[in-house]
Amino acid sequence: MKYLYRLFIVVFLVGVSCGKTKSSQKTPQQSDSLKEESYQIKNTIAETLLPEARKAVEDWKEYQEVDKFLLRYYNISVNEALNNAQELSVLAKQMKDSIRVPELTQPSVVARLNVLYNETLRLADMEQISAITPNEVKEEVFNILEIFSALNAKINTIYKSSALKASLGIDTVFPAQEEGIEKKEIKKEDSKFKKSIPPISKKIGKPEFKKLTRTRKRPVKKLN
Repeated sequence: MKYLYRLFIVVFLVGVSCGKTKSSQKTPQQSDSLKEESYQIKNTIAETLLPEARKAVEDWKEYQEVDKFLLRYYNISVNEALNNAQELSVLAKQMKDSIRVPELTQPSVVARLNVLYNETLRLADMEQISAITPNEVKEEVFNILEIFSALNAKINTIYKSSALKASLGIDTVFPAQEEGIEKKEIKKEDSKFKKSIPPISKKIGKPEFKKLTRTRKRPVKKLN
């Protein structure tokens, strides 16, 4: 009976120790999964091009490459974001240096392209910084996606405006042409205005005053 009691105790202790070992083995796996989730960058797709704008940029190869490359950044790990940053910066530079659509050569579009390129360079520099934190990488990826969304929004606005002008029967010309036309119109108006003004003599003399003639007073006769 004593042997059975001791055997029962030994079996019980072995079972408890095995249970603790299994639970201790699960804990590192759970912590690793939490770390992976914290290192994962997830963003929602924001502004996309309208059909007429997408059609206009379909031959702009550099834009299409950046658009396609950025899709992976909406759900990417921190390490992958850093490893692909150099290639992204090269694509962003090629896009800003090759605007193939005349309507998109406006300063507002060029400014957004330059800002996007600068932010991709900043992300590429983060790969060389050992003290960089995952949150800083996440924030930089978010900035890049926001700027690209702002670029798409601006392109959409340009083509919305063109469509509206076309529906109203207004000629749609490029900003540079509009500025040239405005300057020509101003010159024409100036020349008309100058013609309407009578010429001013170069010699400006003193104002002439009419001479006043004095009338002699008749002598008053004294009465006696």
